[in-house]
Amino acid sequence: MSGLTVNTKATYISILQFSVILAILLAFSLHGVAALEDGTEIKADDYWQVTSPGSTVAFDLRFKNPSAYYDDFFLYVENPPLPENWVASFYFDGKKVKGIGVEANQTVNVALLVKVPEDAVPGDYRFRVQFAGRYANATRALTVTVESVLRGISVASPIQSQSILTGRSSSFPILVTNNGLQNETILLMLNRTSELMPWDMSFSENELTLAPREDRLIMLSIKPPTIVREDYYPINIMASTRDGKVKATTEVTVRILGSYLLEIVGIQPINPQVNSGEKIDVIVTVRNMGESPLTRVRLKVTSGGISNILITPLDVLVLEPFADVSFYVRLSPNSGLTPGDYVIDVQAESSEVEGGVRAFVVSVTSPVPWFWISIGVTIVATGIAVIAIERLISRFGITLKIRR
Repeated sequence: MSGLTVNTKATYISILQFSVILAILLAFSLHGVAALEDGTEIKADDYWQVTSPGSTVAFDLRFKNPSAYYDDFFLYVENPPLPENWVASFYFDGKKVKGIGVEANQTVNVALLVKVPEDAVPGDYRFRVQFAGRYANATRALTVTVESVLRGISVASPIQSQSILTGRSSSFPILVTNNGLQNETILLMLNRTSELMPWDMSFSENELTLAPREDRLIMLSIKPPTIVREDYYPINIMASTRDGKVKATTEVTVRILGSYLLEIVGIQPINPQVNSGEKIDVIVTVRNMGESPLTRVRLKVTSGGISNILITPLDVLVLEPFADVSFYVRLSPNSGLTPGDYVIDVQAESSEVEGGVRAFVVSVTSPVPWFWISIGVTIVATGIAVIAIERLISRFGITLKIRR
């Protein structure tokens, strides 16, 4: 009976000792986990960093395996996680990893790279790094503050307006500047109105990449069409960053001027003559003496006596500066027109300008009456023949009898 009692007490002592040991181990375990939760085993000197949208933040993490055993740790970000579209990558010993093996009580360096998207909204973003092993877990809270970066571009021209003659080309220097604090790719465009659609306009560079505070001078080449009216033409220049978030505009103006002078420089033949009822062609040469193209060039011909006048060609669509064109003027006096000298007035004109009036004289004569001349010649020839026959008869004594 007493032996049974001793065994019972021994059992109570064993249970008590086991409970104490279990409590001590649990306390040590809880103490270790709490320390890891506080981040004492993951150190980050730059745990709170400031950056801008589109940048990459690098954290240098030092981690010590607190357990007495070699352990494999899975690396991730959770509780709280990274914002949407943010990317975290772990690097160990120059390699991108998702897990590492660490010896007991060994300290290792792990790099964490966090890619911040370009559309990130300015603000503070807190997330937590997790090292999960079989024997120990470690965690560390990190923070990234996203600040809006000063961005700005400008586009301007030191020459705001130019005057050019029709048919001529021109160019404007355009200064493009990155006023912000980050590299920018700037796209240049033209806002064409319907009037400017036929114009040939281009930049020496359509796309520029500029560093912060950098500027560059490019050229805008402009070639209006040959046929264009005199007027002021504003040209709107647009600049935009590649993401379209920053824009700038400027305007230059082209004034189109005309230098118009149209003259008649030749009339051939000099003294034309024509019989009434017949026709004659007179060549009139017209020259564009101005520095601008002329359109719809034509010849105007008037006469007080000759009404049948035909001009070829009717008009010329475009006559370039210092170019000539010949018009053929066909004059056809009526057969009953009184012979004499008739004054013909000619004038060159176009859609832009009228030239001076020049005059030349056409002599109209009566046509030769060849029909009556031929009859007269026939009669004379007949008379001569009769006389010759009579002389022969009288010389040789030939008698002619006419039978009745």
